Amino acid sequence: MPTTTLVNTTLAANTLGARTDSGGGAVADLTAEESRLANATVTPGYLKPTNAFIVRPQASPNMTVRVGSGNAKEDHYVVGGVSAGQGNYCLRLDVATQNITISAAEASQTRTDEIYLVVRDTAYDSSALVLPQLAYRKGDAGGAIPGPDATWKAWALLARVPVAAGATSISSVTDMRFTAGVPDGLLANLKTNFVPRPGTISTGDLLLGNGSTNSVDRLPRGSRSNVLRVNSDLSVGWSDIGVSTFRYMQANEGNNTTTFMDVGRDQGYDPGNDIQRAFVFNPVANSRYIVEVFLVVDMSNTGTNSRLKLLWGLSNGLDWMWSLIAPSYGSTANPTGDVDYRAFGTGAVGFNTQVTVGTGDNNTDGIRIQGSVINSGSGSGTLGLQYACETAGQTAYIQKNSYMRITRIA
Repeated sequence: MPTTTLVNTTLAANTLGARTDSGGGAVADLTAEESRLANATVTPGYLKPTNAFIVRPQASPNMTVRVGSGNAKEDHYVVGGVSAGQGNYCLRLDVATQNITISAAEASQTRTDEIYLVVRDTAYDSSALVLPQLAYRKGDAGGAIPGPDATWKAWALLARVPVAAGATSISSVTDMRFTAGVPDGLLANLKTNFVPRPGTISTGDLLLGNGSTNSVDRLPRGSRSNVLRVNSDLSVGWSDIGVSTFRYMQANEGNNTTTFMDVGRDQGYDPGNDIQRAFVFNPVANSRYIVEVFLVVDMSNTGTNSRLKLLWGLSNGLDWMWSLIAPSYGSTANPTGDVDYRAFGTGAVGFNTQVTVGTGDNNTDGIRIQGSVINSGSGSGTLGLQYACETAGQTAYIQKNSYMRITRIA
């Protein structure tokens, strides 16, 4: 037959007490039962930490196991009573760990022993004890698991300990604990009023309330940063303004042909790269951007033939509107006397027209471009600046400190 060994240790249980009347006399009622009503808000199991009351073999295995997380007064466990009105007991282990001795192994048969957390409460089990204890249940050789003592009315199974035939030490333990939970009634109320989070969240994401579905939506982290603005047209009430800035393009490519040269794809600023590729970017689907470009242009030959020609290339579905301010070739005597300002609308004129700018002398000119691009399509688009010299054989450079800044606004 299975046997029981009770192990006394220091356990705290605030629900085992008595109450007095207003005059200080003892009240002969079930005051501990009334006190345990507060524990009805949780179901049995460990509260904290996650390794509370865990049972493990010794670091140097022998015929004992140790119970506890290793930190005194941190292990909390809720033990449920089985009698009507008994309720739950919230227990705390006051020592760091408690050793329990496992009975000697059988010579030729295996068995399974068990470790329990037990509350002896004479009001329910007639034990004449009001005491929380750890309990070791030795199983029968070759028999089934022992199960709880029939006299117990409040207990929690912590672990099962397999004991091999002839074993001289315990090397493994099966953890049987489970976490405390929320009673069905309270859980139903929480579910009704709980706003679930999105299933997947990445570092840097933002969680925003969705008033139409009474839930929380995920705003993914922007490719470079996230800024929010109120947008009543969206269900979440906010929209992302992903601000993307590319700076310091240096393109020491002398272009001495009339063929337009693509400055390149956006790779971000790399100070170790002589030719920065930052003047092409890809507007995402259903987006709008403000585009600002500043070109530092070195005209290495005199005369109008070394001026710069600009052309914007963009994929179908993009709506591009822009304007340009640049020094304009005036006359031989006063080559930098004029300012060239031009504005371009959408459609073919907006991007498919070659623009010649610059003074055409040995000066370094500054050219400023501003524009707005809208991608109303369902896929990514491409907007890129191309350049060439006005005449073959001439040389012009887009220099370091030129930059393109793209700001997403919708």
